[in-house]
Amino acid sequence: MSPRELLVISFSLSNNGAERVFVELSNEWIRRGHPVTVIQFEKDAYGGESFALDPQIREITLNRKSIGNKLLRYLRYLTDIRGYLRKNPDAVVIAYSFTTQMIVVAASAFLRNTIIFSERNDPNNCPYSKASRLLRNLSYHRAARIVFQTGDAKDYFPETIRKKGVVITNPINPSLPERFAGERRKAIVTAARLRPQKNLPLLIEAYERFHRNHPDYCLEIYGIGEELDSLKSLAREKRIEDKVFFMGFCPDFNERVNDAAIYACSSDYEGIS
Repeated sequence: MSPRELLVISFSLSNNGAERVFVELSNEWIRRGHPVTVIQFEKDAYGGESFALDPQIREITLNRKSIGNKLLRYLRYLTDIRGYLRKNPDAVVIAYSFTTQMIVVAASAFLRNTIIFSERNDPNNCPYSKASRLLRNLSYHRAARIVFQTGDAKDYFPETIRKKGVVITNPINPSLPERFAGERRKAIVTAARLRPQKNLPLLIEAYERFHRNHPDYCLEIYGIGEELDSLKSLAREKRIEDKVFFMGFCPDFNERVNDAAIYACSSDYEGIS
């Protein structure tokens, strides 16, 4: 019996930790002989380059951004996904993030595809509104299985959802560089999408205090996002703009920071630390 197709559905494949994880998983699944199709709604929706998929993976980009009305655009994504599921009834669907999961729930109604959802963030805080969290919980009843990153995330939900859950921590890329040996360069680094959850103003303010006694250290922030301009303004306000470097989206992040002195995380919350 041939392996069932794995259908990974993502809003986009760029500049987010969850997207990086699912690219890593998809690449490993294809190496293990599973047919894998990745459908993304919008290419580079978050800016930056997309994470690299194995060339054997079938990649589909729906790209309905030309539809100006957001509701109509999402309805088109829904009909696109439903059409694919009808043609591939044995495909196992793997989806994550609130928007994507809600579209999958609606698109798969009365179809026989197996649905697997994955909780990638702190369920106490994401999605942000109480109504959205209620809808997320309702959507989880459609899933055959739910993957959680931690036991605490699983325990947040009622028993009807927990009994479908399994805890699987993040994968580790087997091609990570060797641990650096030698004198490290005086750099503090972080990698994050530049958004409020990551609380990068806190990191800049902490670095400004640290810099008073250790002026030979710099701060490197990897990632892009909607807070870029305000973070640059904060660095100028603190008069450390010549020591805070915004590095953008870097697929080779691991190699770039391997010899850094400190990695710092200032997030208000994360799916996994």
